[in-house]
Amino acid sequence: MLECNRVLISQFKGAMRLKTGFIISQACIIISLIVSLVGGIFLYQQSQSDKQTSQQLLTYKNAFDEFLYLQSAFSLYRSKDIERELKKNKNDYTLASMSLKQHIEIDDVAMLLLNQIQVGISEFEKNLQEQIKLQRRLGFNEDRGLRGFFRKAVHELQATTEALNDPEFEILILELRRREKDYLLRWDPKYLNLHIQITKQTQKLINTRYVTTSSELLAKLNEYMQGFNQYIYHLETQGQHAAQGLKGKNNTLSRELNERFNTLYKHIIDKQAVVAQSYLKKIFFLILAATLISLLVSFIINRRMTFSLIAVTAFIKKLSHSDNFSERLQLGGNDELSQFS
Repeated sequence: MLECNRVLISQFKGAMRLKTGFIISQACIIISLIVSLVGGIFLYQQSQSDKQTSQQLLTYKNAFDEFLYLQSAFSLYRSKDIERELKKNKNDYTLASMSLKQHIEIDDVAMLLLNQIQVGISEFEKNLQEQIKLQRRLGFNEDRGLRGFFRKAVHELQATTEALNDPEFEILILELRRREKDYLLRWDPKYLNLHIQITKQTQKLINTRYVTTSSELLAKLNEYMQGFNQYIYHLETQGQHAAQGLKGKNNTLSRELNERFNTLYKHIIDKQAVVAQSYLKKIFFLILAATLISLLVSFIINRRMTFSLIAVTAFIKKLSHSDNFSERLQLGGNDELSQFS
């Protein structure tokens, strides 16, 4: 560009040779083409970088969704395989998060939003791990943990009633188990109240009808009730509906984390659009300036050459119709045509 400016100055001074002018004019054109090519390559690389960031953002979103889905999967299946799935999904999420950080590390706002998401993810994981610990105490099937404990106690009571051949006692135990299952199935407090009432009736029957063996029977009944009450407490701590316990906390966290991700996604996409538009404008004006300077230099050189050739042609025609060969053509400058005249 500086060389092109020197061309303009020297043209106005009229001291440039045509050969040099042609060379500089061609150099300016080549420079403008190089500027256009470099600008195009830069824009292409920028678009590829934005594309990679968008793809990494999508990969992160998939790992993010799979990790949050663990809460629903655990609530639905309560499988002991959840620990293995939690470890695998956490590793996938960590890798996706690290890869995304490499693409947005120069964007302070995006990094702040991503860090806020990771804080929420850590809390979500902590709540889920606590639920898994509670489930281990509860038992992953009916024969293990607290459930297996109070089921064993009530089965022994049921076997005792059959051995005693006491239909009323047996009916009370069956009603006790029925209300237990009703409550665990529906989580309606009225079934728990009925369960408590039947327990009191059973205790009264034992104290009045089986005085000699009441301590043993009451011990079994108390063993069942303690196991059942602990079982209910741990289930409520876990959360038996969308807004209860640790499950409720994680459901709330899931909504908040999705909102944070949407904010992060919108910020990254908007930032890409703004940066791309800014680069496009700068490169456009740079190419435009290089092209205009090249055209201006070419115009000045061609104009000077054209006017000089017209003057020489007119002078030769005039000379061909005249006998005065002492007449001279005066051209300004120091180029080849001036020397020729």
